[in-house]
Amino acid sequence: GGVAVVAGEAVDAAGVAGTAVATSGANSSLQSPIDPLLGLALLAFLALYLPGILELYGREPGVASRIGPFRFLVNRGKSNFEEAFYSLSRKHPDASLSGEVFTYFDTFGGQVLPDLSAFPRCVELIGRAVTDEFDDKLALALRLQATGCEGAFPQSFESARAALQATDGQ
Repeated sequence: GGVAVVAGEAVDAAGVAGTAVATSGANSSLQSPIDPLLGLALLAFLALYLPGILELYGREPGVASRIGPFRFLVNRGKSNFEEAFYSLSRKHPDASLSGEVFTYFDTFGGQVLPDLSAFPRCVELIGRAVTDEFDDKLALALRLQATGCEGAFPQSFESARAALQATDGQ
């Protein structure tokens, strides 16, 4: 018969105790009575919670992610957006959206925004061709001066030396 190991002792089918030895074959692996219970608990958990998890964190066909009713496509800071949309989905679980998708897709380095034509409405970043003009701080300061709009903003200077000279004695 098979051999069972109990507290370091081997007991054979006839009930004779002896020294535990490693065996091979069909009866060599021992199974804890807890293993089937853990398996059943896992199956019950998955059956109960998996549909809700998939509903909350479902993956849209194609490129967009979805958390609750919110769809989004991001290529930078994804974990921050996931947390933000998770928070929104908790506050507004029944939000009535009709296919909108929010994007935060930076095209730096030649990345191309995927086709979003399947979505009836896209909320996108302002194009890099527009924002590059404002990212150049010196060019922006000169543009404000040239248009006479610099009074609405803190004074700008072209260099540290110019700032020190202009504010000397203040």
